[in-house]
Amino acid sequence: MYRFGIVGAGMIADFHAQAINAIPNAELTGIYSRSTDKANAFAQKHNCTPFDDYASFINSPNIDVITVCTPSGFHLEPISAAAKAGKHIICEKPLEVTAERVDEMIAVCAENNVMLAGIFPRRFNASSRKRSI
Repeated sequence: MYRFGIVGAGMIADFHAQAINAIPNAELTGIYSRSTDKANAFAQKHNCTPFDDYASFINSPNIDVITVCTPSGFHLEPISAAAKAGKHIICEKPLEVTAERVDEMIAVCAENNVMLAGIFPRRFNASSRKRSI
């Protein structure tokens, strides 16, 4: 069983929660948001534990994989913290706003022997595009 935690309780986090809940052997166990109200509402909707303390969330023994759903440009810090805590990471697009920050993310994940995966939409895939008339 893979236990997931989500950082960020915005709109995209709902899609991640739905995807996690659709996977056999996966369970959404926690949510962290800077807004306690958003974390509590998200937790109630998705039946997981809200965290109001970032360190407790990142270091929770009930979370194996962290999904980063923070706004663009705010992915490096949660990814670094998650990697240092030994958590595998899925990051919403774009991974970061500069190549240097992406390099930092890759390095910290490699140093801590954790996997980093990015979300890559298939909107340009032929089967995903609407045929023009």
